[in-house]
This record gives sequence, structure tokens and C-alpha cells, in this order.
Amino acid sequence: MARSVQASWPQTEAVEAALGRMKQAYLRLEPPGQDTWNPIHDEAELWHRARLLLEACRLLGKLPHPLQQLRVLDVGCGVGRSSRMLVDLGVLPHQLVATDLRPDALAQARASNPAVDWRLISGLADWPAEAFDLVVQCTVFSSLPGAEARRATAALMSRSAGADGHIFWWDSRRANDFAGSDPLDPRVLFSDHELLAYKTVPMLPTMDEALRPLRGLRSLASAALRPMSHRRTHCVALFGPRRRAQVAMPAGLLQQAPPPAVAHGTDKDLLRDLPLQPAVAAGLALGAWEVFQHRPLLEVYARHYGHRVIDADGVLVVVKQLPLVGAMRAQVYSPEAGAGADWSRRLERLSVGELVVMSNLPAAASWQPACPDELVSMVIDLRGDEQTMWARFEQRARTAARKGERAGVEIVPTNRPDDMAEFHAVVERLSAGGTRFPVPALGLVQALIGAGHGTLYLARLGKVVLGGCVVLRHRYAHALLSGFDAAACGGLPSTHLYVQVMLHEQARGIPFLDFGPHNVRAHAHLVLAKRAFKPLIVPAYRYERPGIGWRPKALALAMKLRALRRPA
Repeated sequence: MARSVQASWPQTEAVEAALGRMKQAYLRLEPPGQDTWNPIHDEAELWHRARLLLEACRLLGKLPHPLQQLRVLDVGCGVGRSSRMLVDLGVLPHQLVATDLRPDALAQARASNPAVDWRLISGLADWPAEAFDLVVQCTVFSSLPGAEARRATAALMSRSAGADGHIFWWDSRRANDFAGSDPLDPRVLFSDHELLAYKTVPMLPTMDEALRPLRGLRSLASAALRPMSHRRTHCVALFGPRRRAQVAMPAGLLQQAPPPAVAHGTDKDLLRDLPLQPAVAAGLALGAWEVFQHRPLLEVYARHYGHRVIDADGVLVVVKQLPLVGAMRAQVYSPEAGAGADWSRRLERLSVGELVVMSNLPAAASWQPACPDELVSMVIDLRGDEQTMWARFEQRARTAARKGERAGVEIVPTNRPDDMAEFHAVVERLSAGGTRFPVPALGLVQALIGAGHGTLYLARLGKVVLGGCVVLRHRYAHALLSGFDAAACGGLPSTHLYVQVMLHEQARGIPFLDFGPHNVRAHAHLVLAKRAFKPLIVPAYRYERPGIGWRPKALALAMKLRALRRPA
């Protein structure tokens, strides 16, 4: 007997209107009785179906049980092509429930395979009451207008999958024109489930798929030809069991929390109302600096410094090479994004001179943190709507942001080299040439933004550049560099800048924005200022340890020789 779940859902006017718009759009695009998207006479649909089949085979093969044993829900089945694909892959027809809003499409689907349980739903209140082992959606969310309708549908899919079920997602990266054309990210909609696989794909074959092996040169040839590839227009994802709502606090973690700000000569507690919590409990399974595990971005970073990127058992590492010696100093950020909690074991035997790691997940007991109890990540949770974000801000954040708006301060997203140069000049001045805080080189900032890995949010008052914030992004966002000259605008606070950055990144579908690691004792003023945004306070760990073999000794010798050559 099938398990049952509570399926009722309060269908608001916004959700009802969104479903109505979608029905009307499909009546226009695929009128009753017409087979508009048949691959036989639509080449784009042919490649779409071919890619869907390929990616479905790759991801559904990761499921812990054969498809023949699973009870499956296909959401938004249309005329039944995705449902018939599931049957072809092994799902038993009597174990498959397929739903849609359009009676004519379901009639066509039912005629093709009467054994499938085809169900007409007129709204979310008609959602199937059973629980399923696998819930599938293929190009449904790109037709749903509005964030509220998408969240409601995702919540019901999550409920149907239960605590132990899986969710398969296939859709375009942006909504259809009639649904708003806004970006879609399943990782935000299903953030309470474990992400097992995610990638973006084009419809036509990629260079890796199209090239023959070429005697070991295939990867080099495909990398060289990648700029000529087709755009990656779709994404595919597989989500596993739901994460537990409460995650046990590691022993001693609360004891490692930085002391209250009394030690800094102030009566405020730096972490008041901002409890320290493990990264997994905060939803940061990939680590706050996950952008530095995105190879294209990391390659730009490494190339600027003359370093190179290596793959150490799934973890991307930037290494400094010495002639005739090899990899010496190595840096890693968010290794958990590639290796999970097991990251320290994978890096244990890395043959380098010195290894520096920044992570939000602690290493094995044999690793000693360089600063064991002072670092935290201040991460802004962007999940939810704009009103929810405003409600999280303390009064001073809202007041300061509105004060900046009334004064005419503009926050402009830009990638123009001239804007970057103006901003960089302001930050160089504010940092006293990089002595107050580190400032990445202008060339690096321009290279990262020019390659499409981020955005500069420029703060202007008339023609005067007040500062800005450089945000890098992949699945999460990271504030690489920011600065604001309050003296140039009569003392207006910088809060207006950061509020606009958050709202813009939220609109892009980014779930988390990291403001960088903070030493609570050394950066008390920054922690107090950023409390206004109600950030997640997550432990950050820095490890510095030698590698294995002869390279650590060679590096130590090189450092001694450099010190001897340095003038007194």
C-alpha cells in the first residue's frame, strides 16, 4: 500500500493567477489536438529530448535502488513524453503517477499508454496524496510565472518525496518569456535536500562528447575549443534525502565561540542573536567560498599569479610552481565543495611544500588549525523574498539604506574596465595602499569580471565614485573586495551599498552571499557593522601544514635563502 502524505496547500491568489497564466500560454503554444513539440518535425525539440534522455540515464543510474522498484511521480507530464521515457528506462507503468493541468494533453497521453496513472489537477489543492520514491519534473518550472508559485510547487514535490525520496530536475536555466524570463536555480528551491548532482548543459553535444579520444589529447583539444561551444541553456540536478532539520552541534564547538565583546571595551555582545552554528545546519554544505572550487574562475585567478590548478582527488588546488622543483605552496578554499566532510583525508598525501586551507568544515583530528577559535564566516542567507530580507535587517540597516536612497546614492552593476579602475583607485586610497586590508590587483579584478565570473556594484553620488563591492559567484556568491568613502558623501553609511548588493544577488537566484572570514577579536567593528544584516555565523577554519616528501624541506631552505638575500 502506498504511503500517504498531507497534500493540502493554501493556494493563494498569486499562485492561482500564475497557474492560470501558464494554462493560457499552453493553449496558445500547443492548442488541443496539436502535437506541437513532436521531435519528428522540430529539430530543437529533437536535441532537447536527446539531451534529456542522456542526462536522465546518467543521473537516475545513481539512485540506490533499481527504477523497477520505485514509485514515481512525474509532475507536469503534458502529452506524456517524459513519462514514457521513464517507462522505457525501467519504471513500471502501474508504479507511475503523471499529473498535468490540461485535460486534452492528458487524453493524448492516456491513449499512448493506458497503464500509467494519468491524473488531472486543476490546482495545487489536487496534488497527489501519496508519497513517492522519486519525483520528476521536466521543464515545468520554466513555465511557472512568479517565485511564489515555484516555491509552492517545489514544497509539494519535496513533500511527495518525503524524508528519504529523490527529486530529479530538468529545466532551462531561465523561465520562458511568458513566465518572466528570470533565472531558475533548483538548489535554492530544494535547499533542504542533499544535492547529489548538478550541472549545466547545452542541447547539442559538448566538445568533450563530440571529439574522439585523440590519443590522450582529447581534454586539451576540448578545452581549447570550448569558447566555440554551444551555450549551456539547461540544467539537470538530482536531490537526495531531506537534510535533518536539526544537526547535532560538534563537541566543543560552542566552547570555541569567540568571547563576547566585553573584551573589546564595549557593552555589546558581538554574537547576540547570531548563534554560532555548523555549516551544514546553516545550509552551507558547499562551503562559503565555494566559488573558488569552480575551475573556470580558479583558472583565471591562478593564471594572474602565474600559478596552476590541480585536481587532488576531487578538490581543486592552486599551486605555485618553482622551476625544476614543482609544486611548493598550495592554497585551497572550501574543499568540502568537492569532497564533503572527507576533504582532509583526500588532501593528507598532497605532495607540495606547504598547504594552506580555508574551510567551514573541520579537518580530521590530526590537523591543527592555525587560528583555532577566532575565525567565523558571516554569510547572508538570500533565500526567501525581498520582504523577508527586509524583516531580517535591524532598524539601523533599513534606516541607513533609505537614507542613502533619499540622498541620491546610486548602486550600479557594471563590468566596464573604466568603472573598475575608478573603484580600485578609491579602495587603494581607503586601504592606504593595501596596508589596512589586502587589495587584489586591478588586473585580477578586471580579468575575473571580464571572464563573466562576477560583477562590480559601483556606488556613485552624481559623478563622484564613493566605492563599491566586487562580487564573484558560482553557486554561492563571495564578496571579493569592497570599500566605501563615507567622507566623500557627507557621512552617509555604506549600508545602502550592501543592501543593494544583496537584493541584486537575490534576484539572480543566489542562495548565499559570503562577506569573507572575520577574526572576531581583530575585526570587532566589522562584525558589529554587519550584524545589521542578520548574517549566519558559521565557524571558519584555517589550516597551514607541510606536505609530504622532500618538498617541505626544500621550501624551508628556499625561504631561508630569500631571507639572507633580503637587505637589512
